[in-house]
This record gives sequence, structure tokens and C-alpha cells, in this order.
Amino acid sequence: MKKKLSLTLFAVCCALLPAQAQKAEFEWGAEVTSQYVWRGMHYGGTQFQPEATLTLGNFSANAWFSIGAADWNFDECYKEFDLSLAYTLGRVEMSLTNYHYFTNGLFDWHNAYHDEGTQLEAGLKYTVSEDFPLSVAAYTVIAGSDGYPKSQDDETYSRAYSTYIELGYEWGNEDKGLTYAVNAGFTPWKGQYSGYASAGLNNLSARIDKAWEMKSCTFNVFVQPSLNFVSAHKLDFSEDEEPEGASFKWSSNANVAVGFGVFF
Repeated sequence: MKKKLSLTLFAVCCALLPAQAQKAEFEWGAEVTSQYVWRGMHYGGTQFQPEATLTLGNFSANAWFSIGAADWNFDECYKEFDLSLAYTLGRVEMSLTNYHYFTNGLFDWHNAYHDEGTQLEAGLKYTVSEDFPLSVAAYTVIAGSDGYPKSQDDETYSRAYSTYIELGYEWGNEDKGLTYAVNAGFTPWKGQYSGYASAGLNNLSARIDKAWEMKSCTFNVFVQPSLNFVSAHKLDFSEDEEPEGASFKWSSNANVAVGFGVFF
């Protein structure tokens, strides 16, 4: 049933494509980052992150993988594999993303406690214009592992519909190969971004990229500082351990990631 649903979602996205023939574009590459921080949450230490994107008209499909150290002790491995479909209509981008953490099946969307299992997320993003690239985006988990017990002794779970809303602004200097981005994101109710505890501002971040064009590829280096005000550390979430609130912790509330990438 779940596989049929996945194929149906894929078919719907494909149906949105124009009837005329489109020229496909394919891009692939990889980044190495000192630590994996996403939407204010620290997922792991040093990671290798290859990806590939196929674009056909307004439609795009992306496969992204991350593997590396789960923490600074390098005694555990963290793995993640994401598949995304997106369709752009004018200034609006609609997306579906399947987050797979290798704890169950690739499309096994059981609603388990917290967020250790596979998740399906729907997204909507609006960008004002090319001249004023301010964007507003919202992403919500619509299926998969994303819930919390209805009561302390209850083994049934309430779906959280974990939601992340973000304001972003990106600009650059093409002549110097520089790109700048700033983002502010929050969760409007209790969900995975706050350890299923409350609403809060979970991501203030910036990123600077410096790129060099080569014969057949683009090489870039980047630095990305971020702050999280709800102390959400994904690796600390478990059934027997509650999040620690707003106490400040390096690699939980404040992070600086640096890295480099090559794309073809």
C-alpha cells in the first residue's frame, strides 16, 4: 500500500509537467562537512554527503545521502538517505521529501515515538522575486515516525505534524564567486524541532560559500554558524529520555560547520 502511494505521488508530480518535450539537466556532486546541522538540529559529526539532481522543466528530483560520525568520539555511525520531488510554479515551489534513517523500510511510514523512523514531509516555498530574493517556506511531516504518547502511561501516539517555518534571504557576487544566505526558522507547536516539548525559535543561521569554476566542475568551500533556542538535539531523543530544555550546550544550541564540495 505504501509503495502504491509513493508511486501515485510521483505520478501526480509528473502529470504537472508540460506536455511538450523538455531538455533534462543532471547535476551531481558531494560535500564534506565538519558537522551535520539541519534546521538548527545537530545530527552528527563529520559527514560525507553526496547528491544527484535531475531537472526537467519545472520538475526536479533529488537523491541525497549522508554518512559519517554520529558524534565527536567517532564511535558510532550516522546514516541518512533522502529522496525529494519538487515542482516550481512561478515563484512557488511545492515539494515532497522522504527522510530515511535506516531504522526501518525506505517507505515504511509507521508513526512511532519521536522521530527515529522514516518520515514523509510536504513543503511549500514562496520567493518574492529575483531582485528581492526573500523566501517564506513551511514544511510539515505528513506521514511516518512523528508522534508522542497521549499520556504518560498510554502506548498510543498522537501525530505531531512537526512543522518548520522559515524566512530566508540569499544573495551573492557572481564575479567573486560568493554566495550569502541568512535564515530564521521556528516551530509553531510541539514537534521534533523542540523535542516534542513546545513551540520555539529553533534556527538562526547564516552561510557563506566561495566557489571556483573549473573546466568540468565547480569547487566550493563554506562556513555555516547557527543558533538554536529550544535546545533540540536529535541524537538525544529517546523514549526514556526527555529533552533538557533551554540549557546551553555547544553542539546543541550553537554550532559552526565548515566544509567543501565539488559539483559536476
